[in-house]
Amino acid sequence: TSKPPTAVGGLLVAKYKEGIRDYFNGWHPLFHLAKCVRRLAEPPIILGSLWRQIGYLSAMVRCQEIMVPSNLYRFIRQDQFNRLKALLPFRHGKGAER
Repeated sequence: TSKPPTAVGGLLVAKYKEGIRDYFNGWHPLFHLAKCVRRLAEPPIILGSLWRQIGYLSAMVRCQEIMVPSNLYRFIRQDQFNRLKALLPFRHGKGAER
């Protein structure tokens, strides 16, 4: 079953707004990109992730103010960056095999 064009358009607007919200919530840019890549197969296929990323980048380019307190912002960014590092096949430091 295909959705009517207006339904898809509304969904793309929602994805765009989600991207802006992710930026306002202090998401790390690489984490956001990884999330969008992971969701490429979700409806609307490819376009939903693309519009979410465009929303995030539009807020970033316009230097919109982050809406979370600075200590929460730092925590979110560090947590997301650590989660990205954990996905790497090679890790250096504590616990890394040599």
